[in-house]
Amino acid sequence: MKRLFLATFCLALGAGAFAADAKTAKPATATVKTANNNDIVVSTKKQEVGQFRIQRQILTQDLCGNHIIVYVSGPNNSTWLSMYDCAITYVSQHLDSNGCFNG
Repeated sequence: MKRLFLATFCLALGAGAFAADAKTAKPATATVKTANNNDIVVSTKKQEVGQFRIQRQILTQDLCGNHIIVYVSGPNNSTWLSMYDCAITYVSQHLDSNGCFNG
């Protein structure tokens, strides 16, 4: 019963606040700016070509002494830590019960 009363109170309070805002709200106004041909600047400088993907080589070692190299490719803004976590997840999913890599 307490929850029903609280819900009804909040609903009435919210509806009252919404109705009060509707009466006092001003209509939206738009501002229009025009540009002259003198304001437009054209550049002949070429944009630098960005590297879209990066690839890192991560070297790990299993409990049998084998070295495993995992190549991880990701977006240009990937952190080293996120790529390392991806490689470690891959290696850990391919370990057997003795800790040796089976991939």
